[in-house]
Amino acid sequence: MITCECGAEVGHDSLALGRHYGYPPCCVAAFLSRSASYANGLYVREIDHMTGTGFVPCPYHEHVTAEELVTEIEGARVCAVPFAESVAEARAAGDDRRWGL
Repeated sequence: MITCECGAEVGHDSLALGRHYGYPPCCVAAFLSRSASYANGLYVREIDHMTGTGFVPCPYHEHVTAEELVTEIEGARVCAVPFAESVAEARAAGDDRRWGL
């Protein structure tokens, strides 16, 4: 188990973490499959409006706007700690995981 910054105990697997942070399950699966592609040295293209966020969308979600995606994630998010507004804010809080989108 992992203790989230909100105090919740979350399963250590990627699906449990994704669910806790509100990521669509289809995108978590895409992240896992693309992570394997990176490990195998295969190129994975970046999505322009998501570049630099660390978010790996599934084929469906790569076509939604960042605003639509944030709305969906925020609606499904279990974690009470909001995403940081910037990488600098997340680093100042001591937690790079807070930088989602």
